[in-house]
Amino acid sequence: MNPLEKRKLLKEGFKIQKKQQDKQKRKLIHFKELDIKFEQETFEWYKNLVGGGNHE
Repeated sequence: MNPLEKRKLLKEGFKIQKKQQDKQKRKLIHFKELDIKFEQETFEWYKNLVGGGNHE
């Protein structure tokens, strides 16, 4: 495999990984009864704050 092919594969892998990260960031968690919405990043921050327990 030549360097150009390797670069293309790395670029494709990076694009796929970036798309997945962006998709995860946009995901919202809904609490319908309370009409509360927040982004996944907020949830991750909270998990880290409380020690990373199983709060999912």
